[in-house]
Amino acid sequence: MTNKDLDAEVAKVPEHERVEISQQNLILGVVKGFYFAKYFFRKTNAVDYEGDDRLQGTFGYLSHQMLKQAVISVATTIDLTTGKPVDGKKPPGRTASMPHLLERIKKTLEDLDTDASAELELVEHIRKSMDPQKHLTLEYVQYMRNKWAGHASMDRRFDTWMQANDSPSIPAVEAALVRIVNAYEDFSDLVEMSDTLTEKTKKPQQTPTINADGQKTRKMTVDWSSIRTFAPLLRESSQKEVDHFFETLSSSVA
Repeated sequence: MTNKDLDAEVAKVPEHERVEISQQNLILGVVKGFYFAKYFFRKTNAVDYEGDDRLQGTFGYLSHQMLKQAVISVATTIDLTTGKPVDGKKPPGRTASMPHLLERIKKTLEDLDTDASAELELVEHIRKSMDPQKHLTLEYVQYMRNKWAGHASMDRRFDTWMQANDSPSIPAVEAALVRIVNAYEDFSDLVEMSDTLTEKTKKPQQTPTINADGQKTRKMTVDWSSIRTFAPLLRESSQKEVDHFFETLSSSVA
């Protein structure tokens, strides 16, 4: 498909789906992935491998690969790489990132017949809070993502900014993620205070599916706007999962 065709298909996706996809990516893909990688990395460094260099090397490799993927995942929330300018205008945005979601919401508000200046001001505030050019930790995440995913063939020995040639800074990535989660919380507050956005992002009533045996089923969904609940819940569950993994591994070896 051409960029034009892709943009046209994305434009058909209703607001409530764009919001849910973006928030689902944050919770299940980003928060879950980062904290699992963080705790796995810490646990790997604390394990006594009893002189088994191969086993230590294997777990070291796994933990670093998880961290790399976690950084790339965090970067998806601020991604602006897809879509090309149309008639000199901003690209429509085809990712699940917050900036592209905000572009869609901004257009929705601008197309209203009523005054939405207050909502548009808050949209701009959230956009600035996630701008890598204004916040060092977000710039760091974007920079590391480019080295690993966008320009992976570059010799990283020369990329010494913030020790990018060495290893990822977990505190810097976590600080960026906290900022991102806060931005999603602000977005949820914006939706709740705006009758228009509440209506636009409301999930439509489901039509039950009738199975061959005549029973009716409905798809269970989650209110992804509950970022304040889900983020710490998944952070804690990730730590418990990693602890359980290493405890099981230790008991099986013993």
